[in-house]
Amino acid sequence: MVNIKKLNARMFPKNSFIRNVATLAGGTIGGQLLLLIAAPILTRLYNPNDFGLLAVYSSFLAITLIISTFRYELAIPLPINNSDAENILAVSFLIHCLSTSILIISLFFMKDKIIEIFNVTNGDWIIWLLPLGVFIGGGYAILTQWSVRQKSFSRISLTKFFQSVVILIVQFSGYSYGGNALILGQTLGQGAGVTSLAKPKYRRISFEQMRIMFIRYSRFPKFSMPGGLFRVAGVELPVIFFAFYFDSAVAGFYALTLRVLSAPISLLGSAVGQVFISDAPRAHREKRLAVLVESVTSKLIHIGFPVTLIIITIGPQLFSFVFGKDWTIAGDFARWLALGLYLVFISSPITTLTTVLEKQKEGLYFHMFMLLFRVVALYCGYFLGSDMLAIALLSIVNILGRLFFTCWLYKISESKIRDFLFENLVALIIGLITLIPLLIVMSVSPDNWSMGLGGTIVLVLARYVHLYKGSIRPPHTTV
Repeated sequence: MVNIKKLNARMFPKNSFIRNVATLAGGTIGGQLLLLIAAPILTRLYNPNDFGLLAVYSSFLAITLIISTFRYELAIPLPINNSDAENILAVSFLIHCLSTSILIISLFFMKDKIIEIFNVTNGDWIIWLLPLGVFIGGGYAILTQWSVRQKSFSRISLTKFFQSVVILIVQFSGYSYGGNALILGQTLGQGAGVTSLAKPKYRRISFEQMRIMFIRYSRFPKFSMPGGLFRVAGVELPVIFFAFYFDSAVAGFYALTLRVLSAPISLLGSAVGQVFISDAPRAHREKRLAVLVESVTSKLIHIGFPVTLIIITIGPQLFSFVFGKDWTIAGDFARWLALGLYLVFISSPITTLTTVLEKQKEGLYFHMFMLLFRVVALYCGYFLGSDMLAIALLSIVNILGRLFFTCWLYKISESKIRDFLFENLVALIIGLITLIPLLIVMSVSPDNWSMGLGGTIVLVLARYVHLYKGSIRPPHTTV
């Protein structure tokens, strides 16, 4: 783990972007693999209601984290000199500490109502884990952005691995306590390894310079924070909605589906995104941002499409086999959600263009309308009495909205939208070719789907090897 950077330097000597992504993804891969391997065991130790409880807590945590720093941490990689960046970091920490304090005070008055609404078992101590999770998570986010600025990707990689280890240790050892242990593990795991992240020198911080940076990057609290809040609320809203209007088991099914399908986004998409934001400001100044955007997105398109098609084809069978028969419904959810999450996977790294190009206002409008449409979709499903219909309508909104947003990101970066659409068409054709063994077996003997899946996996892996060989060749244009 410690030698990830040196190993990747030998594997990717010609392409610094791919090498940095591989360095950052190294620990993430290890951590995510641990979580994925452990998931089938956890789903047999905990029931859907337990996962529903974790999902509701995680949703509140994710929404609160958006507010805790006013999103100033996103500006840390942007300044040319480290002095300005250190003062932005100080602004982020100051606001974060004040926000956490306000949250603690607010919970004295709100905790009973929250426990009553969501019927949280042993709710007192779980509610108080929220400010702890916010404090740990916000601090980690701030120091991660500083490490991104310093290109200390191996350090970020190491923390990702330790986080997964701590989460699993707590969740396995405390399974007799039900969903409470899931929440405790998630909270404590967030801070694992944070001390190993790159640290600023703090010698160039002054209140006057902090005030200047606070004003200079005021677009972040004005637009990035509400935009991020709408975005995260749109993602987390279904969990809270299903727990409140249906039951916690439905929330658990949805949460597990989202957790499994979002793994590639956490595994590779976030790593690519962090490397992208470290390179994008310079690429923009050097008028080569479009090349960087097209190169990054093209690779992710060809990585994501085959897996998406597999999930759409045999989602219920996969979830039942891997997680147990109680989780078959989650596989039905996965079929509907797969395409929308694929679009998130291929576009999530370049969403930071709204930061680089200072288009936070437009990003705010998009996420505001997406939240509105998601609410309408969920309520339509509720009024018609069908959680599956709610999932289907939510999926349609996600697909159309994310496709529009990605095309807009291409436009503002002066990339070619027709190339984006063409790459998806090519990836679809290749993905369907890799799916042939599975489709043949499913049409002849559906019960033996695993045999067909084996053949499809071989073809997908061969495709990935081809992509890997292409990524390590010296590019015509350095990105």
